[in-house]
Amino acid sequence: MASARVISEFTIDSTNKAIVLDAGSGDVTATLDEGSYYWSLDDEDDDFAVALKDALDDATSKTFTVNIVGVDVSNPTLSDGRIKLSINTGDFTLKLDDAATTLDPRVIGWSEDSSNPTSASSLLYSDYNHRFGYYPQVQVYDADVPRATVTASQETTTGGYIDSVFWVSLDSARWRFEYVAAALASAACGTSSTRADRVNLEPEDPNAAFDIFFGDIIEGGRPWRFYIEQDSYTADDYDGPYNLVLSGGTQHDTLANANRPMPGGADLFNIDLPGLAVPDS
Repeated sequence: MASARVISEFTIDSTNKAIVLDAGSGDVTATLDEGSYYWSLDDEDDDFAVALKDALDDATSKTFTVNIVGVDVSNPTLSDGRIKLSINTGDFTLKLDDAATTLDPRVIGWSEDSSNPTSASSLLYSDYNHRFGYYPQVQVYDADVPRATVTASQETTTGGYIDSVFWVSLDSARWRFEYVAAALASAACGTSSTRADRVNLEPEDPNAAFDIFFGDIIEGGRPWRFYIEQDSYTADDYDGPYNLVLSGGTQHDTLANANRPMPGGADLFNIDLPGLAVPDS
């Protein structure tokens, strides 16, 4: 099971809330509730797995189950982050290329070129990792719980004298995935399957690359959460949500050679994430 994951918030609205599928009785449209979601699997109101299940159930009058490999189910042949969909009876087909399907297939683990994936024996795994969730594919080097820090600041006059002192307590943290092989692969893995294979990823995965990860998280100050040692899944399993602090100096080099034991140079990298907690509203 994954030892850590980073998930970011995304929005479902009138433009991307429809999925056409056939669960044995012809095409129907599953309509997602509009709102802001995380792939959290914590059964909270913003848990996208719950929203997806409810939409599929309502549209088909059957019972679906939504899981994530590496979070609540294991599959050693697949990378952590793939979606597992199952139905209580029969099989189903997702009509991802139907004009009425407006949900981006990448959100649920298929590419934009995917057409109509069909379950077998009531079970369907996504081709790729889902969007807005990022998984080190092997054990992270240091999975200690993030710690809050207290920051002191003071203001001085132009003459150099202390004018006033402000003490501010901030829930802040910095995480580094030290082990190179634990990191996600960069987009350049698309040109070398051996690099992606090192971390059990598909070379053409549209979601797993660091480039996608970094772009999604910083877009508009997107809130994110960090989970470690995932043995249970409740609202208290993470410290956050967080916003990425760009001025904190996030360091990455997706083209660096591996500097920890691993044969040869790999297009993998360290991830260094500074963050500040978003206060509860």
